[in-house]
Amino acid sequence: MNTASRAACLVLALGGLTACGSSEEPAHHDREHARRESEHEVTPEIASSRGHAPTPPPSQADLAPPEAFERPARLTTSQVALATTRCSAGSGRDCWLLGAMSERGEGRPTDAAEARRLYEEACALPRGYGCEDLARLDPDNADAHLAIGCDGGRAPACAALGASDPANGAARTERACTLGAIDVCIAVTRVLHDATPAPDGAPTEVSLLPASVTNTTVRGAAQRCDGGMASMCAWLAVQYMEEGPFGVPVDQDHALALSRRACNDEALGGCLLVGEILVMQQSDVAAAGLALNRSCAAGNGEACDAIALVLAGLPEARDDVRLSRFEACVLGIDEDCSSAS
Repeated sequence: MNTASRAACLVLALGGLTACGSSEEPAHHDREHARRESEHEVTPEIASSRGHAPTPPPSQADLAPPEAFERPARLTTSQVALATTRCSAGSGRDCWLLGAMSERGEGRPTDAAEARRLYEEACALPRGYGCEDLARLDPDNADAHLAIGCDGGRAPACAALGASDPANGAARTERACTLGAIDVCIAVTRVLHDATPAPDGAPTEVSLLPASVTNTTVRGAAQRCDGGMASMCAWLAVQYMEEGPFGVPVDQDHALALSRRACNDEALGGCLLVGEILVMQQSDVAAAGLALNRSCAAGNGEACDAIALVLAGLPEARDDVRLSRFEACVLGIDEDCSSAS
């Protein structure tokens, strides 16, 4: 993605600095959401034996002043201008957001034609932002738009394309699963693979579990994490975050190591956990900012929301806060993103 200042501003905010809006671009789910996502990722045999899920620790939203997070976002001229500047500079992400603003009448007049034009511009840029929206507005050419989005790395576009042509869409369905569409993975009886391997000579996850942890759900997840399933590493990381019914000991550092293994490709939950743990530890702030931004850019609304929460205390980040909150809203955090709600 070509959007830079949000990621740069986030890194600066986490580091306690105040200068935001950098144009330099770095290279390129709240914990409760990650818990729900990772539990959903558990294979059927694990899910059938799972007991009650542990109560999650307080999220960033629980710790933040509620008045700082009014929803839905009501964008002003300055936020729209910032997104416009970024779109003009080649950021497909911001062109897509501008299209959503035009379609919803948020920060600018409702204009269906302008929305479609912006979705077309976004879809033609790297990463395929806006292609799913363009397919929705142009159903006669939906498959062509979705193919562009899928090739650009948009999991929803791949999933929609696979569903529209089940007989010939196996490759698209497989790509949707690999890119992080968990429901698609479950539907095709797969779980996300490609967790980053543990260092050579490192103990296996199964061997690291205390002997007292005999729950088949936990041991099965550890085995699958050892086998390279990113989703199982993320699910196991959540268990290490606080003491729950499975008897896994609290070990935040190990949870971070597991989350880093799960933050592969465009993995949403693993990257979100990395960012959240590092924010809580107040360490490696650059890595925290990049992990949250990576998850948000991949389409995780909870990660976009987390960015807004982290930046909310900085007056100079006001534009980025509103844009991140609007992006979270468009991705499903709120049902209505319009200023008329």
